[in-house]
Amino acid sequence: MESTNGEKTSDLRECQAQVLVWNQTLSYINSMSLKCAVELGIPDVIHDHGCPMTLPDLVSALGIPQARAGFLCRLMRMLTHSGFFALQTDQQPRDDGGEEEERPEACTLVANVVHPIIVQTFNGLSKWFHSDSPVTPFEMQHGRAYWDHFAREPHYNLIMNECMASDTSLLVSEIIDKCRISFELSSSVVDVGGGTGLLARRIADTFTHLEVTVLDLPHVWILHDWNDEEGVKILKRCKDAITSNGKDGGKVIVIDIVLDEKENKACSEMGLLFDMMMMAVVTGRERRKKEWAKLFLDAGFRKYGITPLVGPRCLIEVQLPGLSCWRRQGCSNVEG
Repeated sequence: MESTNGEKTSDLRECQAQVLVWNQTLSYINSMSLKCAVELGIPDVIHDHGCPMTLPDLVSALGIPQARAGFLCRLMRMLTHSGFFALQTDQQPRDDGGEEEERPEACTLVANVVHPIIVQTFNGLSKWFHSDSPVTPFEMQHGRAYWDHFAREPHYNLIMNECMASDTSLLVSEIIDKCRISFELSSSVVDVGGGTGLLARRIADTFTHLEVTVLDLPHVWILHDWNDEEGVKILKRCKDAITSNGKDGGKVIVIDIVLDEKENKACSEMGLLFDMMMMAVVTGRERRKKEWAKLFLDAGFRKYGITPLVGPRCLIEVQLPGLSCWRRQGCSNVEG
C-alpha cells in the first residue's frame, strides 16, 4: 500500500525535526571545538604563518603527536564548516601592502564564555525554574553570586577583564566614527565601566580637546548586567552627573544590545543568546527598543537616538528635554 502525500509530508517533517533536535543538542560541540582550537593556539599559529597551512605543517607547528594528525583534520573540518576557518587548495601568501595591523584578541572572548563555571551554570537552569528563590541560576549552582566570584577567583577575574577589553577593541573604531559629532561638541566624557581605559585613550587621542575620565569597572557592560530597577538607578546617577555643573548639552551614551528578532538571523540569535546569559549569570537582560525607551523615561530622560554598530550592538544617545539630538537616523521621543 502506497503512502499518501500527507503521510510523506508528515514523515519529512519528523525527519527535519529530528535533524533540528540533533543539531541543537550537539551544538555545544561547536563551542567546545572552538575552545579546543583556542587552547591549542591554532588561530594564532595560522595567523602568524601568514598564508594557508597544510595539515602536516599545522601539526608540526602545534607540537602535537603525529598520531593525532587525523583527529586534527576532523577538528579543522568541523571548525571550517562552522565558518571559523576556510579551506584553500593552494597557498597564496598574504599581500596586505604594509605593516600588520593590531588585531583584537577574540580568543579571550571564547575563553570566558566557554569557561566551566559559566557552562555549569546552565546545567542547573531547570532546577532554578522550579525554585521560587530570588537568587540567580549562577548563585544557585555555585553557592555565590557572580560578582562575588571575582573576589575569590583572581584567574577568572583576569580572563573576564581581558574579555571585556577585547570586546571593546572590536567596537572602538565604530564608536568613534558614529559618535564623532557628539564628541566634537562635548567638553568632557566619563567612560563608566571603562576598565583598562582602552576606549577612553582612543577617544582622548582622537578628540584632544576632551577631558576624558574612566570610572574603573573593568568586568561589566553596565546596563545589560542589571535588571530594570538597577538600570534606572544607574541612569539617574548619570543624569545627575551631566546636570550637576548647571550647563546644558550633557548626554549619556550607551553601547549595548538592542533586541530585534526581525533582523538577520545571526544578529538576532546573538542578542537572544546574550539575553539567556544575562538571565543565568546575573540579574540583567537584553532589551528591545520599547524596553530601552521605558528605562530612559523612568530615569527622567525624554529623547534618545539609536545608531547600529556591529551585530545587535548599538550606540544609544540619551538626553534631557530641550537639547539637540544627533544620530544618523534621527531622534525619537521616549514617550513615542
